[in-house]
Amino acid sequence: PPHWELRVATDTFKPYWVDHLNKTTSSEPPIKIKSDAAKASSPATVVYSLETLPEYLMHSHRLTQLINELELLNLKYVRLQVYINGGSYANNNQLIESSIIDEAALVFTTLNSAGHLSLENTTFRVVVIDEAAQCVEPSVLIPLRRGCTHCIMVGDQKQLPSTIFSQKVKAAGYDRPLFERLITAGNPYTMLNTQYRMHPSISAFPSKQFYYGGLVDGPNVASASYLPPYLRGTQKEDSSTITASASSAILQSFMFFNLITSKEEQTNSQSRVNLGEIAFCLSLLKVLVIEAK
Repeated sequence: PPHWELRVATDTFKPYWVDHLNKTTSSEPPIKIKSDAAKASSPATVVYSLETLPEYLMHSHRLTQLINELELLNLKYVRLQVYINGGSYANNNQLIESSIIDEAALVFTTLNSAGHLSLENTTFRVVVIDEAAQCVEPSVLIPLRRGCTHCIMVGDQKQLPSTIFSQKVKAAGYDRPLFERLITAGNPYTMLNTQYRMHPSISAFPSKQFYYGGLVDGPNVASASYLPPYLRGTQKEDSSTITASASSAILQSFMFFNLITSKEEQTNSQSRVNLGEIAFCLSLLKVLVIEAK
């Protein structure tokens, strides 16, 4: 209403309303009186949002600034204590590392490094784990014990699994990641089904074999310009895929070379070598270098 004003208390940051007509204040919002036409077109109640008030935004922004300044002062205090009090090198180094980490908004680390002593007193509400399908379940538990309330795991259980050499623990299911176990248990997940790297002739097999035909090719890989010159040849577009004529293209996007005369040989060390494959790869590399010019 015209004679009402909304204010925010400077000590409690709580809103209150001032009625200038009756010279009164109230913690409850006023009831807006609507005309008959307005009543017929919209509900009679009015919803007030505290977060949209200019004074609230101003005070909350200032409060956030003060909290950040207080945290920075505390970090400086910790570092000054190390400088003044002295102590062992290892202990001082850990205190300084912890103060640097506490100053950061984002911390990138491996799963095992999340158990470092410098992180012992640090908490993280959100943990994002990349390549979550390539790590064993106990490794995932290391960062989750740091006060995590929200964990985001990104990975693909149909690709490369974790590296486990013991067949005994594999048989016990130790190589199964937490990512795969949660999906198998029926937990909901989001599949990112569009790939932007492989040519359609390459992605066709994994899409059919592992993803039940659900892998979609991005528009960039389906474009004729995605192929290098030595793969283009005579091109034609058919249902968003590109094929190259074998008679005009030097190579195809997806090829196998069967070197029937090559064989592996034992070297003086424990490794093995295939001289035939080496010679072929060098010849192929020379062709690619010439065609790329």
